[in-house]
Amino acid sequence: MTNELKLRIIVGESKTLGERYLDDLTSDLEAELLEEKLDVEPERTESSEGAYGDPITVGSLVVAAISGGLVTAVFNRITKWLDRNKISSVEVEIIKGPTGEVISERVKVTQSGVKPEDEKKIIDKVLKEQK
Repeated sequence: MTNELKLRIIVGESKTLGERYLDDLTSDLEAELLEEKLDVEPERTESSEGAYGDPITVGSLVVAAISGGLVTAVFNRITKWLDRNKISSVEVEIIKGPTGEVISERVKVTQSGVKPEDEKKIIDKVLKEQK
């Protein structure tokens, strides 16, 4: 399906977390989500926002074939993972199709969860796109 909706989870950037720690965190969250039998894959990108033009590695995961109900399950699993790992937050956005076009605002998931209004925005966007 060419317009498949996916959830991108941005774990962090190497400039703040360090390359090795970022890799460890991303792999650990990936394993956590795989336990839920989700179709999840790592996605490493580089941003040119570093000092003096140095590239920054961004650690992220992509969960494929999302639905409204799946969004809530992913948020709940992330919240538990954040609390266990003493990580303050990750960011989540919806992407679409093979190009990974971003079609939603980024929302922050923290150790205390996601704001209900942010979760509703994401779920509403998923439901609208699936019509």
